[in-house]
Amino acid sequence: MDEVFKVDKKLIESKDLDVLMLRNDPSADLEERPWAQYAGIVFGQLAKRMECWC
Repeated sequence: MDEVFKVDKKLIESKDLDVLMLRNDPSADLEERPWAQYAGIVFGQLAKRMECWC
């Protein structure tokens, strides 16, 4: 993992992507983290609205 953190980060814009795949299992969050149940959906909506994510 140390090698991953050493790589320079680059800002990308979602309008330049063909696909933005978000992985989320809402059933895994139901009891302990109910707030996280819709986190993937909300992130996707924000990325679409802002057309920018990093």
